[in-house]
Amino acid sequence: MLASRNSPICLSSFDRGSSVCVLEYFETTRFSPDNRELARALISDILLTRLLQVMAQAIKRVSTSSVNWRKLAERLTPEHTAELNRLKGQNSSFSAIVNQLPAELPKYDFAALKKEMPAHKDILDSLQKQYEAIKVPYGTIPGSYVKEVDEWIKYNDTRISFHNDKTADGAIEAQKVEEKWAKAPPVEHFDRQHFAEYFPQLFYDLRYQERIPDPCNIGLNETPQIKERFSDYKVLRRADKVDDH
Repeated sequence: MLASRNSPICLSSFDRGSSVCVLEYFETTRFSPDNRELARALISDILLTRLLQVMAQAIKRVSTSSVNWRKLAERLTPEHTAELNRLKGQNSSFSAIVNQLPAELPKYDFAALKKEMPAHKDILDSLQKQYEAIKVPYGTIPGSYVKEVDEWIKYNDTRISFHNDKTADGAIEAQKVEEKWAKAPPVEHFDRQHFAEYFPQLFYDLRYQERIPDPCNIGLNETPQIKERFSDYKVLRRADKVDDH
């Protein structure tokens, strides 16, 4: 707030909503009509540039930290497509508004103002120093958000590591299957033993496979509990399945 008519103008008072007091100060001061209009225009511009400064800093931050949406989309699962599109739309709307604003603060010729208003040179000096010292901090992310992001990154890294291990194990098993089929005879040359060896789920051989007879294909061998329940079930061997003849 302004303590007296001769007190210097404090730009921090604008942040507390005292711009009206500043304008009233220039109204009550004995300026000439031309100088009064010039002073009013100067103060009005400074009030507006407070907002422009914030947005100008924002445009610099946006321009230097653009998002590669294509690369981000490749790293996300299809379930997150809607959230990504919504975030992309919000970013585009904000960028369109910010890009219309100037990147730098407007320049004022304080020397010319001091010549026009020599009686208020001290006030203009104070105003010039504070105007040139205006700086809007970039801002910081709350620590709770950073901690949450770090925890999620740690969890996701563990999940990725587990997936990589699973993929490596799957590649080894796939290699074994490929090697097995590479050594197999042509399908038209298969006999009964080959079918049981290469298609154990369809053509099983109870002579050496630990399986429960399941002629109706109800899944007795797929459930451990059922398999344990019928583990002592005795089945009469077919004559062509017996090895002692």
